Amino acid sequence: MISNVAQVSLSHKFSRVINLTVSGNYAHNETTQPPPFRIETTYGNAVLDYNLTRSTKVSLSQEYGYYNFTGSPNFDRYATTLTLTTEWK
Repeated sequence: MISNVAQVSLSHKFSRVINLTVSGNYAHNETTQPPPFRIETTYGNAVLDYNLTRSTKVSLSQEYGYYNFTGSPNFDRYATTLTLTTEWK
């Protein structure tokens, strides 16, 4: 299998309590022996974090994925997530 992957991630702190992280990747994979099989994916997400306290934050996330497999229909995947995280110390 031959695999080629590129990815990037960026983060920006807007204030002491608000942080945005954006990332994405592209992957192209294919077999080297017959019959040929190829997998191509593109993925991206953005996460906005808001720190409520030192140990609690709320996060809003949007994800997108595109998938292309040899012999199968292409498809997209979207997901939106709202998360509350608390850490006990």
